[in-house]
Amino acid sequence: MVTDDGSRTLLDSDSSLAWHSESGALAESRHVYLDNSGVNQRLQQGKVTRVLEIGFGTGLCFWLTASAACRGKAQLDYTSFEHRLMPATVLAQLNHGEIGECQPAYDRFSTLILDSPDLATGELSCRVDSVSLNLVTRDVTDTTKLPGALDAVFHDPFSPEATPEMWSQELFVRLFGQLKPQGRLVTYCVKSSIQRLLGHVGFEVSKKKGPPGGKREVLVATRPG
Repeated sequence: MVTDDGSRTLLDSDSSLAWHSESGALAESRHVYLDNSGVNQRLQQGKVTRVLEIGFGTGLCFWLTASAACRGKAQLDYTSFEHRLMPATVLAQLNHGEIGECQPAYDRFSTLILDSPDLATGELSCRVDSVSLNLVTRDVTDTTKLPGALDAVFHDPFSPEATPEMWSQELFVRLFGQLKPQGRLVTYCVKSSIQRLLGHVGFEVSKKKGPPGGKREVLVATRPG
């Protein structure tokens, strides 16, 4: 489906939930994840940045983040978990390469990702210039090892009602431990129960204004230090 800002997203066939805000997939991804996490600013400044994404989805956050790294000539190490990776033919039809903000990374990585036989084995690792991607096609809760020294976690699974295991205290404890001091977990979900859970784990939790035309508020959880 085409969202209001012209970018495309998908509808989940089981729940009929959109993978991004219908008001604008591009605006949501940029605002909620890159800007609120501080990752966009870090990359513009040329700083080495490590990101963990829960939910590769359509790949839009990766294309945006990697493109920002290309423009800032910054080293980016990006790990993403997606246990329901869409077929390459579906991802290609989203036409993210036609979005100017995504184009630098799409030009470099699209063939490596969309044509890779490695995804059949459950994991794809590739590097182009200063940007590396580790795309893992299984549930993050099924892995015993997560990348450490993270600057940001893009927490973008389906809702707590649809995927409660992705919003558990156990997972948030693990993510807290992998973040650097002052590292941020950012998400679209502002449910009071999730705010309390993140606070109980040790995060400093705040609500921020949502993207234009989208959700009124979104969440930023910072590891103190």
